[in-house]
Amino acid sequence: MDRSAWPPGPWDNEPDSVSWVSAVGLACEMRRGGMGIWCGYVGTQPDHPVWKLDVESTLETHHGVTLVSLSEEFPNDPPMPPGLKWAGFDCGHFGDIFPAMAAVVPYKTFAGTYRDLAYVRTQCEFLAAQIDAVALLEQTGFDVTQAPKWATGYAQRYEVPREKRATMLRRLASDPVAAQLAEALGVPA
Repeated sequence: MDRSAWPPGPWDNEPDSVSWVSAVGLACEMRRGGMGIWCGYVGTQPDHPVWKLDVESTLETHHGVTLVSLSEEFPNDPPMPPGLKWAGFDCGHFGDIFPAMAAVVPYKTFAGTYRDLAYVRTQCEFLAAQIDAVALLEQTGFDVTQAPKWATGYAQRYEVPREKRATMLRRLASDPVAAQLAEALGVPA
């Protein structure tokens, strides 16, 4: 990535790509996209139960999932690890500061936030935890296509231990009283 036009900023000591395995064992990638924004991705096997869902409207992350692609179809360079399907998001939305845009308008004058490496890594981990929760739901015999949007993120948001998530999510997803409680707590339906 050519950074020659970027002014000094919090991006100076950050790399242009990062790869790791999430806390729940899923492949994660961070890549700089156009204008220097971070994009984050979580990869699974193509037959993972999350792909039964409309992930763009079901999974929660920074401004939502904006890309679903197989490794071989992926638009970025260097190539993504082969054989996986990816859910991704970008940090190029209203309120996000783009490093390349800061070359035109002084960085300190922006009314926005630069989404740094730590922020995007946290969003990738949150996305991976939701994807993992979908697999746990399916392992209990629950039809994941019937899970409400809030159920996939609920366990991660409230830091429920992984071994207890599947039972809890199955109960919550099928219990109207639990749905009302979730609404009262401000958990998206």
